[in-house]
Amino acid sequence: MIFDRKIELSFRGIELNPINEDHRIQFSLDKLDRVKFNSGSVTIYNLAERSRSLLARVRPLNRPMQEPIITVTLTAGYRDKVVNMFSGDIVSATNRREGPDWITVIELFTNFAKFHRSATNQSFAVVTPARTVTDRIIASMKIDVTYTEEAAAILKKNKVASFSASGLSYRLAHEFLSRYGLGFTIEEDGKALVYVLNKARDPKAGKVTANTFSPKTGLIGTPQITEHGVNITTLLRPEIRLLQKFYVESETIAGTLDGGGGEYMAKSITHFGDTRGDDWFTEIEGIYWNIVPEDYVIVPGAL
Repeated sequence: MIFDRKIELSFRGIELNPINEDHRIQFSLDKLDRVKFNSGSVTIYNLAERSRSLLARVRPLNRPMQEPIITVTLTAGYRDKVVNMFSGDIVSATNRREGPDWITVIELFTNFAKFHRSATNQSFAVVTPARTVTDRIIASMKIDVTYTEEAAAILKKNKVASFSASGLSYRLAHEFLSRYGLGFTIEEDGKALVYVLNKARDPKAGKVTANTFSPKTGLIGTPQITEHGVNITTLLRPEIRLLQKFYVESETIAGTLDGGGGEYMAKSITHFGDTRGDDWFTEIEGIYWNIVPEDYVIVPGAL
């Protein structure tokens, strides 16, 4: 075990015991805001034949998912801190042999099966609070939802007259919320989050060890300053969340930016891991949490 790394894969939909760091496991997990699904790729070495067969069944190309749906939850971190990093449905799985090794590769998308089966037909003939419409659309997906404080306030003060729509629920939610400058995304635990586009979910968060990146806390290399923020690489930070406010302590940033430099929100996150290799790190794209350039606003419907 390298540097006390911990990982476990658990399964729902098949009878398969959890798989941990006793196996070589590689993973790449992408977390994006907006309506796009979080995605993940997991590679497992030398599973038993029965386990390989259960995971990598033939999946007909003319069917988006095959019953029963197999959901994989990945928890990882270090011996003293293990976090639920990802949960998703298997959309493809393959087995291959390379030399002495059997290699199983599974591709995952968060709540993929549920969303592709969740459609709704909503109609409101009278003036209705925007929050009520949002709740009704999301309820058809049968998932829990959280609203940031600012998003809840925006929906509370807006009303809709003579509104009707039908189609896939997750797309309707995105289209409806975008009119108010709000976004809709699915988090690693499979729950929905409604938030203000390009705004931190926790704008009042102060600087603490848990949300600060520096060479002393695992920051790798030099932060890349971008037009809208910063890109950083750090030792694996399984607890970082999308839209979370974070801080970067770096001589590069301190010497380049004035004022608000060093304070960002996580726009996208990618986790990489290998229980037998060097990979065990997180890449974060951060944008200035309190600056929203007009040319950076997401265009509604640009999926």
